[in-house]
Amino acid sequence: MKNLVLLSVLSTILFFGCSKDDNQLPKLPELPDLPILDDVCSAMEDPIFIDYCYTNFDLDKNGKVSTIEANAVKSINLFDKKLMSLKGIEYFPNLTVLLCANNMLTKLDVTRCSALTELYCNDNNIETLDLSRCSNLIKLSCNSNRLTTLDVTRCIALKELSCWFNNLTKLILGKNIYLTSLLCPGNNLTTLDVSRCTALTYLGCNQNRLITLDVRKCTSLATLNCRNNELTSLTASNSNSLIELLCEYNMLTTLDLSNCTALTQLWCSKNNLTTLNTNNCKELTSLSCKNNMLTTLNVNNCIALNFLNCSNNELTNLDVSTCTALKDFSCYNNELTTLDVSKCSVLDALSCINNPNLTALWLKPGQKIPSINKDANTTIYYKD
Repeated sequence: MKNLVLLSVLSTILFFGCSKDDNQLPKLPELPDLPILDDVCSAMEDPIFIDYCYTNFDLDKNGKVSTIEANAVKSINLFDKKLMSLKGIEYFPNLTVLLCANNMLTKLDVTRCSALTELYCNDNNIETLDLSRCSNLIKLSCNSNRLTTLDVTRCIALKELSCWFNNLTKLILGKNIYLTSLLCPGNNLTTLDVSRCTALTYLGCNQNRLITLDVRKCTSLATLNCRNNELTSLTASNSNSLIELLCEYNMLTTLDLSNCTALTQLWCSKNNLTTLNTNNCKELTSLSCKNNMLTTLNVNNCIALNFLNCSNNELTNLDVSTCTALKDFSCYNNELTTLDVSKCSVLDALSCINNPNLTALWLKPGQKIPSINKDANTTIYYKD
């Protein structure tokens, strides 16, 4: 019995001990001795980096950058210097801002730069980026590199992340509760989990290979650009802060935006939509839903609408009588039989061509539309 109790206690200790260690990073090994005593530049290999450090950080002008001088450095600006290597950056432990964009770097080791709050390393050839020890990082720009995986789960202070045009197949987000802006277009992402990024206001994930996207937990989201993906599902039902939604060139069949009451811009063309719900979008000013498979479209509550393009659908009826602010209206290539724009008193442009059964176009007496594009068999009638 005593052996069983002892075994149980040991198992518990091991379980909790391992759990704790799993959340901790191993201690980094000590840095090797400097080739030249107390001169951090002697650990560098790029002459441009060496010259920059001697010029800016050798404060006592003794021909060395001492560890004391290196420890005092808060910011390094190496933008567009044709750098090949940043070896030696590890000797600047208190660095908070590193700008090394527009260079020829293939490697960047910031594991010892744990004080970093801003890192701009875009437009290089970097293949891996370890940010596991950058818990103070607030802004990260690593666009236009060769990254395939990016893990920011330990960057708990991160507010702005820009990683567009890499080769990313994985973007690993954690409880990044301060993240407000995420730009990751032009990658190869098939999944993107933003469920714990609850402070997001801007999400740009266009030009990827996403199949599903759920932004219900992003209750502060104002702009979502997810165009040019492979989306079959977009869930934004709780996005009542959403102002602009761009989701063209996907494979969506249904889109429910009934709770997106702040929405002003909606671009959902080039999908397979058969259902579009904008019933409560009273602030909507621009709607482009052309090149879909819609048979009905209800814009009765879209009273602020001034631009509407619903061309290349299968609409047989369309009521725009409440859209009195409408200025630009295209509904060509549908199956309309009659169209009444008599309430659209500020309409400047109307295109309703290629509606073979459209025989009647109703205007208000005296109403003049500067540009009308209609079929010859569509007759204009007037009604009070």
